[in-house]
Amino acid sequence: MLANDVREVQDALCPGRCETAWHAVSALRARESSSTRIAARRRVEYETQQPHPPALSELLLLRWRAGDWTVAPEDVLARVAEGG
Repeated sequence: MLANDVREVQDALCPGRCETAWHAVSALRARESSSTRIAARRRVEYETQQPHPPALSELLLLRWRAGDWTVAPEDVLARVAEGG
């Protein structure tokens, strides 16, 4: 992005689709932190000393940071918004 194209501070840091990805990750993390199913699974993993797999929000964040946009953040955000 050219400096002349920057209109707001956030645009310089995370323009366009990246901003949507951050919103999607934030929404997923909020859902994950309030999920009783995830809490129960993590408790069992902790008690049995099993390594736990990364949460969906973490996986998506890693993929998007690597430039893999196969899973569209717009779609993720829409699914989270509809409760799916």
